[in-house]
Amino acid sequence: MATEKEIIDSLKLDWLPSDYYNCEDLNRVEEATVVVRDRVAVFRGQLVPLDGIKTNRTEKTIEFADSLNRIETNIYRLVLTFPETMNFRESKTDWTHDEPFDFSDAIRLEKNLYDMYYLIESNISNIPYCGTIVAGESGVI
Repeated sequence: MATEKEIIDSLKLDWLPSDYYNCEDLNRVEEATVVVRDRVAVFRGQLVPLDGIKTNRTEKTIEFADSLNRIETNIYRLVLTFPETMNFRESKTDWTHDEPFDFSDAIRLEKNLYDMYYLIESNISNIPYCGTIVAGESGVI
């Protein structure tokens, strides 16, 4: 079983027009969505409701526009928990059957999740805890 950090670090952030997006990639995105949701719950004390996570796709699975809309909506709900949403790429929640999914869409999904995770982690690591020394607190340094 992969750790949260391993799941996030497995996100691919450098998709090219020549790359192929497959079932494992969407499974990875959905796993990362759950990881980010869990970190938001730790940091903000807020459990973001997600619509049905699906991580059991195979090469025989057929995806439809409503699945992409669900994934994008879940990511959008996570983005809304951040006060500075301008750092994230805007989710596309209006997929239709005749629209192609390309490398820029893959980058948007995976980069948003990656950025949210590491933004939360950097904030969690900077929370002052009882007993920690803050610069200048102990006198002359």
